[in-house]
Amino acid sequence: MIRRIIVSLVINGVCLYSVGQILPEDVAISGGLKFFIVGAIIISFLNLLVKPLLKIISFPLVFITGGLFLIAINAIILWFLEYAIIILDFNNVSFNVFGLKGYLYAAIIFGLVNWTSQWLFKLRR
Repeated sequence: MIRRIIVSLVINGVCLYSVGQILPEDVAISGGLKFFIVGAIIISFLNLLVKPLLKIISFPLVFITGGLFLIAINAIILWFLEYAIIILDFNNVSFNVFGLKGYLYAAIIFGLVNWTSQWLFKLRR
């Protein structure tokens, strides 16, 4: 169980790093390693508590769009991450996504990297 939590945190940190590297003009990340640790913990918490609720509430939209609405759910989770980092006010840590296009691309990249990483680690849920 501890191994699974650690692998999940590492995967979320890698996803955040990938988003920052692939979209430097749409996503601004500062704080270095501290950001990736804090961001991975917050994303894991959001994926554990908020994402299932969003999936239940938006099930009709997910069904009608053939799962494409899951990208919007990932974008909402990234918005919650940005908001949480602002509210928690970590020293020298920031995460900003610029515009709807930035959220869309970041959500797609985050989802793809997360899915690929889980497939590589064969994380069973």
